[in-house]
Amino acid sequence: MFSVSNRNLTKYFQRYDTNGDNKISRQEYRVEVESHHINNQEIQRVLLRFFDEIDFNNDVVLDQSDFNKFFANADANKNNLVNENEFTTYFHQLTGGPVVGPAVG
Repeated sequence: MFSVSNRNLTKYFQRYDTNGDNKISRQEYRVEVESHHINNQEIQRVLLRFFDEIDFNNDVVLDQSDFNKFFANADANKNNLVNENEFTTYFHQLTGGPVVGPAVG
């Protein structure tokens, strides 16, 4: 079982923030998603829906405030860690789909 702290989310944030402006645009996210799930349009749709759902202020970019709100909402037991069950539950609530596993190939 995994768990992640808010601080660990920074690593994921930096992976998708390809231009280093401390924001993840929908375009940056889409490019990353499509490159890792090139042959699965359903996974791409679920992951893009996830982006849209955690863009809480609807400005078409994810910034630290969006990540903070996502983390706070996902952390059901409020222990400052999001475990696999909390993440899976919240992801499903947001997208209606299953959590997407790692890309193949």
